[in-house]
Amino acid sequence: MTDRTALHETFTLTRTLAAPVAAVYRAWADPKARAVWNAPVPGVEIAYDAADFRVCGIDRVRYIEPDGAVFNAHLTYHDIVADQRILYSETLSCEGAPLSAALVTAEFFDDTAGCKLVVTVQMAALNESGMEVGYHEGWNAVLDCLPLWLARESAGGVA
Repeated sequence: MTDRTALHETFTLTRTLAAPVAAVYRAWADPKARAVWNAPVPGVEIAYDAADFRVCGIDRVRYIEPDGAVFNAHLTYHDIVADQRILYSETLSCEGAPLSAALVTAEFFDDTAGCKLVVTVQMAALNESGMEVGYHEGWNAVLDCLPLWLARESAGGVA
């Protein structure tokens, strides 16, 4: 590995979810909900060491992989407009080595089917970590898990 920034990348993912905007927003605002639907791959355990969902609030999250690898995320919330927008920065590291830094914007729009969710990620992969690939795959997987969680919640927690 080098100390060079390997890649800067911006991508946007859009999902239409069969749930009201308020329910989708709550899924993002509640760390207990995020700990369920926000795992990028099956078997990843999510542990919140701190969760402070407010402007200037900080989340400290550990993603514990089935093989024992631990990825540490540090999030700082910069802008929150209930039922409309969440903007935060995130740094990711593993075993003390910085892997990436990102700015994430989640926007929530009313849609005839429920909620249109637009997530924009602006990231820098550090030290030739390859995180640009991981971000794409991880965000797609996470957003694919969200409607499953929403359906279970709307059914009263029964899936």
